[in-house]
Amino acid sequence: MSNIHGFDFLRSEHTLPSDATAFDGPGAAPAAAASAAAAASGSGSSPAIYSSGVARTTEHKQFDVIKFLNAHRSSGCLPPHVIQTSTGVHLNPASPSYDSELANSLSTNPKIRIEEVPDPENPTLLLPTYGYQAKFANVVDRTTLLAQINRCPNGVRKRDLSDSYVGVEADIDALITAGDVLAVANPEDRHKVLFPRGEQFLVELDGLVGTGTYEQCREDLRKAEEESNKIRQQAKEAAAAAAAVDAAKNNSANTAAAADGANGSADANADTAAAAADSAASAADTTGTASAAADTKASTASTADTTASAAADTTASATDKPAPAADTAASIAGATASSKSDTAESEELRAQKLAAAISQQTEARHRLERASHLVCTDIDPRVQIRRGEAINIGGSWFRVSSAVQDGVPLDKQPTRAQAPPSVVMMKDLSRKNDADGYVRPFDEYSSKATRGFCIPLDHPLPDEARENVRRAEAARDRLQKVAGSVKSAGGGGSRVGVTGGASSQLISSHASASNPDTSASAFVSSFKASVGGGGGSSGRLAGGRKRPGVGRTGAAGRAGAAGGIPSKAARLGDTPSTGGGDQSDPQKTLAELVQEAKEAATDPSLMHTHARRHGCTKDVREMFLATRDDVPKSEVELYNLMIHHKLIDPGEPMRRPRMKLKNPDLDNDGKPKKRRYYERKNQRMTNTHLIGTEIGAALARATERQQQGKSVGDGGM
Repeated sequence: MSNIHGFDFLRSEHTLPSDATAFDGPGAAPAAAASAAAAASGSGSSPAIYSSGVARTTEHKQFDVIKFLNAHRSSGCLPPHVIQTSTGVHLNPASPSYDSELANSLSTNPKIRIEEVPDPENPTLLLPTYGYQAKFANVVDRTTLLAQINRCPNGVRKRDLSDSYVGVEADIDALITAGDVLAVANPEDRHKVLFPRGEQFLVELDGLVGTGTYEQCREDLRKAEEESNKIRQQAKEAAAAAAAVDAAKNNSANTAAAADGANGSADANADTAAAAADSAASAADTTGTASAAADTKASTASTADTTASAAADTTASATDKPAPAADTAASIAGATASSKSDTAESEELRAQKLAAAISQQTEARHRLERASHLVCTDIDPRVQIRRGEAINIGGSWFRVSSAVQDGVPLDKQPTRAQAPPSVVMMKDLSRKNDADGYVRPFDEYSSKATRGFCIPLDHPLPDEARENVRRAEAARDRLQKVAGSVKSAGGGGSRVGVTGGASSQLISSHASASNPDTSASAFVSSFKASVGGGGGSSGRLAGGRKRPGVGRTGAAGRAGAAGGIPSKAARLGDTPSTGGGDQSDPQKTLAELVQEAKEAATDPSLMHTHARRHGCTKDVREMFLATRDDVPKSEVELYNLMIHHKLIDPGEPMRRPRMKLKNPDLDNDGKPKKRRYYERKNQRMTNTHLIGTEIGAALARATERQQQGKSVGDGGM
């Protein structure tokens, strides 16, 4: 089914068990019972939000339905069987247990939207589907949310927008943090009311923004993780070696046991041979024949000797054979005993190293987490912005952190430490926060390579914003390289670079209110003038001015060259190469150098060089508030003050008389200007087809009046 019928097949909670029917129709009782049993056993895919054994009123059922539809409002309208699975209410008109009273209540509820779609089982019938109806149905994302607030000049309550879509609360907080909307707390019900801000007034802060120690902290964390992983790998290898030694020891013990069994078998064979000899002797005595007994005894004795010698050989061979295994077992046992204490000590040392590495890794991770909330600048920002005010870094909006409790979100901090809804403040936060101590520093810092100032943020700097800051640093370095690559006209390898207001505004750490496009154009013009001012005679770039005496090779010059005397161009340091730009690439033309400078000056990443804020800076506001009482409130006070500072002389009028507007129809004497019309030479009428017509006659009269110097009007224009 497609989502046009209200089925969201991508969500498991909208999928009925396999033994359930499509809807709770007349024959759906066994399937419904099976579905209820599955839900009761915990194996159902959609847990119910109600207790099946508790009787509910119509209002209670309506609340459960609204709660369920609100949780799945992004799925649109849902069919009755999906609602029944989770809420236990019957809204299908074809069901025997159809709750008509609840259906009537839902049809009159402004939070419920009802749409009729064809029944999947019987397309000729219409099946009602139910969906959640937000107060502002057109608000579906952050863009439409901001548009809706801007359409309400009298404000809109935040709680009226809280059910528009999933994640609307986070978007509202982001809009308040960025200052895109104004939030005012209602003292009556303590709910925020959102108002449109209108046109924003943003200013740049002094100081070049950087990522600070984040890169170094991330490198330290990487090294700590590698060290801990290395120690763990060594521990695994040591454990594997110990297991191999134990296995070898067990094999040696088994070999020694086999040797002992072989010695016992040899002794048993010898005893058996002796018993056989004695039996033979007793048998010979019983027969009574001495010679036979003697022969028999001799043969038996020889057999016994043969058996005994074989048993002895077998015993000797069995005893000598396991000797190497016994020696190996003994050596392994000795080595194990001797290295037992060393192994214990190495394992203890390894455990200590691992614990230290894990501690360093945890500390490095903590430093990285702190560094992700900090950005650096080379000028003290505390004179221009306060804690709790909005600041833009790398294209993302933050609040200068005012947290006094670590690990607690800003909205969960104590009231005195929470940033206000307004993006600017007229005074600092409570001094009790200074006594408690802020979590993140807002002061000067020093590292191995640089010194600067920290700007704490209320949440970590996103990867996109951090990448924008890195690109801004690279663009600034490129611009500095281009500005300093212009060689002076005097030669000798000295560099003068591009100087002036355009270069200082683009490269300086201090903020500027100039238009970036205007500054870039001025920089390119200054660069072009600097490049065009230098150059040699033969390799001079187009637009470069040729210096006097350079490139002149008369008779004296040729004679001097023949005699080894350097020319004037060589003495001045001129060489037949490009006269400006990057001297490492003499093939670049003036157009290429100017284009390179233009690209460097108009790089979009330069807009992230400085931080931004709403309204004027803190120092400018304080200066205005401190001096506004000194501003004269009337023209008389202003006139006396100007006389006091000798800006005007006493008795001099404060205002000059207004200049009279000159009448363009009068000449200098005040007389009407004479209009003269002149006919061009060889001018003739080209519209010959109009001769003899009324229009032709009118044109002829106009031509005659023009020849007389009279006005013919504007033709009705």
